[in-house]
Amino acid sequence: MGKRLHDMARELDVDPFEYDKQFAKAKKDWIWNAEDPLRVIEWDEHGNKRFVEVGNLVRLHVRLPNSGETARNPRRNRDHMIDFALPVIRKSFVAFDMDHPDQPLYLLLDPRVRPQLAKRFYDENPVQAVPMNMLAKVAGGRHAKRQDYPNVAVKPVGFLNEIVYYTSKRGDGPSAYIHKMGEKSHHKPILAAGNDGSLYIVGGNYTCPVPGITD
Repeated sequence: MGKRLHDMARELDVDPFEYDKQFAKAKKDWIWNAEDPLRVIEWDEHGNKRFVEVGNLVRLHVRLPNSGETARNPRRNRDHMIDFALPVIRKSFVAFDMDHPDQPLYLLLDPRVRPQLAKRFYDENPVQAVPMNMLAKVAGGRHAKRQDYPNVAVKPVGFLNEIVYYTSKRGDGPSAYIHKMGEKSHHKPILAAGNDGSLYIVGGNYTCPVPGITD
């Protein structure tokens, strides 16, 4: 990677009326009008995108491909949990692209954790790497139709069942929120890993309106 954390993500307190009003409204709506300073996340690797922060990434629940005992007994095939340590949580985010019509989700990870993720989910993953748009078609949903996935070969980790993120919303205060992916549409996105340890949410049918991630 070669970049320090503050080079990858610059967190700025911005007066909403001096910044983009549409962006400021999206952020305020997401946290249910809580009084929280607007935080702008500039993440260089994703180019000129404006992200609305959902919250700090806490944990991912992934259904791994069946193998061995779980293939013979599907009920034993429980979710695999990817937990992040507190220092990583503080510098990792779930965010969505407010300018995209499908509002895709991004996992903005603390660079310190990426070598571990690359080793675990790419280097030691026996599955062949495939283009991201090809993998999206396996997952289905509105995000399978997108033509703007990064030109990156990724390895699938498994179907993403749940995202746990931490944020503060009016009425709830600081809380951990659990969102089940594909709860209504049954189009679960696939969690995929790049060779640099980046994690991607590929495919699925979700959107990110005011009440939260909706699927």
